[in-house]
Amino acid sequence: MNIKLSYAWCLLAIFAISCETDTKVEKDVTNPFPENNLRRLNRVTTQIFELDTLAYKGITGEKGTKIAFNRNLFDVPANAKITAELREHYSFNDLLYNNLQTVTTNGNLLSSSGVIYLNFKANGEDICMKEGEKMYINLPNNVLATNYLYYGNHDEMGAVTWEKATDSLNVVIGELYCTITKDSLDAVIKEYGKKVVTFPPFNPQLIFDMEYKIDVPVSGFDFDYALPISNFGYINADKIVAPNTTSTFTVSLKSKKKIKGYINVHYVYPSINSIMCSFAGTMEFTEESLPFKGDVYLLIDAKTTDGEIVVGKVKLNPNNKKVVLKLKPIKKHELAAYCNFK
Repeated sequence: MNIKLSYAWCLLAIFAISCETDTKVEKDVTNPFPENNLRRLNRVTTQIFELDTLAYKGITGEKGTKIAFNRNLFDVPANAKITAELREHYSFNDLLYNNLQTVTTNGNLLSSSGVIYLNFKANGEDICMKEGEKMYINLPNNVLATNYLYYGNHDEMGAVTWEKATDSLNVVIGELYCTITKDSLDAVIKEYGKKVVTFPPFNPQLIFDMEYKIDVPVSGFDFDYALPISNFGYINADKIVAPNTTSTFTVSLKSKKKIKGYINVHYVYPSINSIMCSFAGTMEFTEESLPFKGDVYLLIDAKTTDGEIVVGKVKLNPNNKKVVLKLKPIKKHELAAYCNFK
């Protein structure tokens, strides 16, 4: 009797394991792009500033971003009404919830001090600055003091990578170490003469452009801590972080329910405010040469064929070449606590 019962329990256990192991991913024919299941946690809002036909305006975002708007930077009709769009992503969760990974176009890992999205429209249509023009911005807490400026690029799957800005120049004026636009170097040298020493690396810290200070009367804007930008879209204050090591490993996911669409893969680096994001179309995949710096976590989220969100996370060990992770259903109100790495 006991033998028969034990045998029956064994059969049930084998059946349960097989259900978990054999689950596959069903292609979502209605949505060819990955769905960000964490976006429901997002608290970043799109701020709209009505600039109408103003010539100059100091714009201040909810989290402290300042923008020196100058209408003369744009080639627009005199009666065109301009609006500015701003999103400020300054917390680690802001990056995670919006899939704003911190990786360069060359695959280097970045430590982020914040990301903004900035765009301008005239009569509802996107507009760009005239060629060679630059707009000045302040980021809160002088986050560019030890960081580089990067512009974001999106691929066909919606993932963002970052490209370092190269249109600025480091100088020392007396004892002041700062960054200026290359086209203002002659004016600075004329003003300060032999006190100016230039350096080839790009490391935005302070900006000192006397001509711009005089020509753009924007009240409440600190040009001594301003940075010139030549592009709109996603703008990042980051620095490259050298990993302690890299590792190649295989990830095997288990789920009792069939997954629909892409699986979201996040590699989370809480100690350096960094995230790497990718997508998987199968329950098993190999990660090549993942950089390790401090604690690194693998976070998975996906949606099942019945619309339920499933998640899984594990702290990674670079010496472990096979990661097995069971995905479990989660309630929407439990998602924020589950994804909290700070």
